[in-house]
Amino acid sequence: MITAGKLDRTIILSRRTLSKDRIGATVETWSEYATTHAERVTNTTRDFLRAEGEGAEGIVVFRLRWRPDVSLEDRVAMDGRTFEIIEAVELGRRRGLELRCRERT
Repeated sequence: MITAGKLDRTIILSRRTLSKDRIGATVETWSEYATTHAERVTNTTRDFLRAEGEGAEGIVVFRLRWRPDVSLEDRVAMDGRTFEIIEAVELGRRRGLELRCRERT
């Protein structure tokens, strides 16, 4: 299903955290919690876009090995670009994970 040779991209998974600054105002920051290898998928992206009725701009699908800690609240970063996760699909029985993401501008 997921072979190591196809995992040719390095992605960083980040989670939003809220903290308070010196004057007590709430500040949103993003903390990296994992760096992993992934495959960028193109065929599945087209199928997904047709089903959702969206344009092809800024939608990316990543496949990676199964991780139980990924949430739709997280972000993916790759090559200086940031993506918000809009769907996470389990592949097989926890063998892989497919993240459908929208690029943040």
